[in-house]
Amino acid sequence: MRKLIGVAKVDLIVAVACMVFVLANVQVITAGGRGRAKLQVCLSNLRTLTAAWHAYADDNGGNIAFSDVWYSRQSHARDYGGYGPGWYEWPHLWNTTTNPSDGSKLPPHDFTREISAASRTKADWEHAIACGVLWKYIYDYRIYACPTAGPGAYVSYSIVDSMNGYCCWDSHTLRMKVKNLNQIPAPAERLIFLDRIYPVKGCFSVFYTQHVWASPLPKKGHPSGCTVSFADGHAEFYQYKDSRTVDAYWREVPYTCNPDLIWLQKGTYGKLGYPLPDDCP
Repeated sequence: MRKLIGVAKVDLIVAVACMVFVLANVQVITAGGRGRAKLQVCLSNLRTLTAAWHAYADDNGGNIAFSDVWYSRQSHARDYGGYGPGWYEWPHLWNTTTNPSDGSKLPPHDFTREISAASRTKADWEHAIACGVLWKYIYDYRIYACPTAGPGAYVSYSIVDSMNGYCCWDSHTLRMKVKNLNQIPAPAERLIFLDRIYPVKGCFSVFYTQHVWASPLPKKGHPSGCTVSFADGHAEFYQYKDSRTVDAYWREVPYTCNPDLIWLQKGTYGKLGYPLPDDCP
């Protein structure tokens, strides 16, 4: 006798239950996919920026771009021992009749007259980016901001303090400043770019001789972590080890031996400028 093959009621119930689960969680599932896609775009941006950073150095005898994007070249030269070509420039007054997309025909940039936050336009940001020394290696404004930064954010990345930045916290950090590629003995361990999610003047600052925060790590963007690039060109997502890191602020000591702060200080300067407590792993 021929055996009948059909769909049992229990099979239908299981199938319907699976469909209900998928439909109920479709937003969570797609959101996770979008988050991963944005992370990959951010990492690609960081690799591109770091490649441009290297290309500029290769074209200039190993000398790296200035990282402390500041409001006045004059004040920086006077107070902090000089200013070099910035990897991008902070928005200042310029001739708005000229298209900033053509790097060979950039209008004058008045570094003494900053544009207020309320008055900055997309064109102002694009002009500031195009005035930077990395622009001729990239020619794509989208590379300068992480997708998680949202609309209106045109630059979300910073270069760490030690890479030809401010580095004037004390005499020790000033001596740790890197100005040429040949001063980086372990490039796979030294940080270059870091995603801050929001545009910030200056570079990404961190102390060398103290276990305290200067610039806190990003609190938004990629969940419980941040994206970074290294001097050898690779980029990665760093997952925070301590939940209190996202609540850290200027000169705050979350607790002794914060592994995220130690990671940041070592990545910035290559080593710590202070002894760790005995109970620190």
